[in-house]
Amino acid sequence: MSTAILHPHTTQFTKIGWSYLHHGKGAGHLDLGGSYVTLTSQDRKQLTIVMETMTHDHSTCVRPKLPEYNVTKQDVTFVLKGSFVVNGRVKLSLNPDEVVTLTTVTTGNHGNYPAPPPSKDFPLPYTEDFERYNENEEPYNFAQQTGSFEVVMAGSHGNVMRQMVTQTPIYWCSAEKSNIYVQTDARLVSNHSADGYFIAARINQDKMTVLVEGYTGPIEALGWNTLRLMVNGNIATGGINNNSLFSVTIPTKNTHGFVGLGTSSWGYADFDNVHIEG
Repeated sequence: MSTAILHPHTTQFTKIGWSYLHHGKGAGHLDLGGSYVTLTSQDRKQLTIVMETMTHDHSTCVRPKLPEYNVTKQDVTFVLKGSFVVNGRVKLSLNPDEVVTLTTVTTGNHGNYPAPPPSKDFPLPYTEDFERYNENEEPYNFAQQTGSFEVVMAGSHGNVMRQMVTQTPIYWCSAEKSNIYVQTDARLVSNHSADGYFIAARINQDKMTVLVEGYTGPIEALGWNTLRLMVNGNIATGGINNNSLFSVTIPTKNTHGFVGLGTSSWGYADFDNVHIEG
């Protein structure tokens, strides 16, 4: 019989190949708030149960808005088949705002890490040419909210960041930037290309309203083009290559948000020489 221990994290108590049990058979909600999941090894001889009782105010999401719910102190009992614990039962008390791991794996530990650096503003101006990465790495400072972005080699342009998925993924998505300038080189890739690409500022939702549209002038459909966007107060100006495309008044309700780049459909598109100024 393995010894069951408690530990407040998950990844040290699972390995590649472990699987989650189904809802109602090892995963579900706790009666007085919170939830639990169970993972088992491939030979079913090791077991890990992760419980969380995080309260509403400590579980905020950017979107969608989290509905109200309550979590209170509670005693929980797990009934296990097999020889994991004595008499097949584990009973423990859980307080609000806890994450507890019950496991048969005995090799994990808390670890010893230095204190994180103090919070500070994102350093602007910021430039990234992706040349310091190995192929297929994820670049630093780019949060993948929708799609999947990896560094790839692109001939004379060197390393670039490519949007990699060709179909709609499962996705989710505070940001602090208001007045901002964004520039990047972008191109579509001939095989499995996206329908288009974009750069953006003040992103705080995944809905789109067209404020202005028009002709870009001659561009390289499958070649490199340089996109530019400046958002200052309630005015946005944009251009492509050496052409100015628009200067338009924008809604005042969106005053802060993410800087972003991406594609208008699921397919390959490359980005390089990203430059941001505030």
